[in-house]
Amino acid sequence: MERKILDLGIGFGGTYIKHSASQRIGLDIRPFDLEMCQRDYGILPLRADAKMTLPFRESSIEGVDGFFPHDSLVLALIQYDLWSELKRILKPEGSVQLVFDSCKGARTIKNRKNRPVLTIANLHNDIENAAINAGFSTHSLLLSR
Repeated sequence: MERKILDLGIGFGGTYIKHSASQRIGLDIRPFDLEMCQRDYGILPLRADAKMTLPFRESSIEGVDGFFPHDSLVLALIQYDLWSELKRILKPEGSVQLVFDSCKGARTIKNRKNRPVLTIANLHNDIENAAINAGFSTHSLLLSR
């Protein structure tokens, strides 16, 4: 039986999807990206905002992936209750895997009018602390060149 994986902010996807032995559900707010992922990779598209209640039953998802999340997803992970929602939908043995392009230095998230909404001094620590506060145990692996 295939594992059911929710891909947060799937965007236009990536080659990792082709090699996945799982049923991947792509969550994104942009319909064009979801249409492309469905066409190119056969993912199940789900148009939603990460700040809302996710349309899944409790303990129904084996894993959640987020590769190079954009600012609105980072904001949802830190300021909104996304961690609690992920915990609700994950099976007891489920896991969340987040991959960031950079965890060093400050990151300022801006709104559509280009005004700062949140400045994150240490992206990795702030997201990890939010996960711990929601009851997750965490494991970090930092790679560098």
